[in-house]
Amino acid sequence: MKRLDNFPGFIIKEKQQTFNPFSFEEPVLIERPVPVERPVPVERPVLIERPVPVERPVPVERPVLIERPVLIERPVPVERPYIQPRSADGQRLLYKYPNLPIVGKGYTLLIGSSDKSATAWLLQFDGAANPNPGPASAGAVLWSPPDAQGKRSPVFEMGKFIGKNTNNVAEIQGLLLGLKMAAMRNVRDILIEGDSELIINQQIGKYKVSHKNLKVWWSEIQAAMMDESSFDWIAIRHVRREFNERADSITKEVLVKKQSFTRS
Repeated sequence: MKRLDNFPGFIIKEKQQTFNPFSFEEPVLIERPVPVERPVPVERPVLIERPVPVERPVPVERPVLIERPVLIERPVPVERPYIQPRSADGQRLLYKYPNLPIVGKGYTLLIGSSDKSATAWLLQFDGAANPNPGPASAGAVLWSPPDAQGKRSPVFEMGKFIGKNTNNVAEIQGLLLGLKMAAMRNVRDILIEGDSELIINQQIGKYKVSHKNLKVWWSEIQAAMMDESSFDWIAIRHVRREFNERADSITKEVLVKKQSFTRS
């Protein structure tokens, strides 16, 4: 016969304990772990990162560019005849701008009917004022015709202190001083060089002379050039200052000494 305390009816299922009615002891609660429902692991597919193919542009064959020299059309210098202009009464005149013949290495012919640049004397002039306007000086140097090696030598120099004046007035007086110096030494054929673009272009007629002080000296220079008893051939050009150092040094010397001089 089965024991009553083992009878299944005396087992309390809800509290998970065993009750024995014949025992005076408190029932012992047996804690049993409640099974925890764990999620079933789901197998996820392994993602393999593969490089995305980059679409590269298809190289286009471009035509090879061949650099060709650019042809710049330069004005062809017009060869003008050396026909000395004269007035109706036969007086010699200067060539008129822009109909000016070019002789030698870029010289503009003012007086003459030929090219004597290879054998002519060279006259360089300059002027300075420090400050401008201020104490001013004019200077000129006369160079010999070129020798067999093509070299020139300074023959005569003149410097003039002209007091307070402008740089332009000093420049134009330097040209007049040089012409007088050449006439005194009986130089008939001369090339003229100066670093003042204004004075050079006024002499050839490219620039107009508007300043009243410059007009006086300009008229005197024009008259001296047209005088057939003084000169036979004259040509002129503009040069940079570094090619006119001798005349420039004369003007600086005059400003320091504040007195005129002649030197041969």
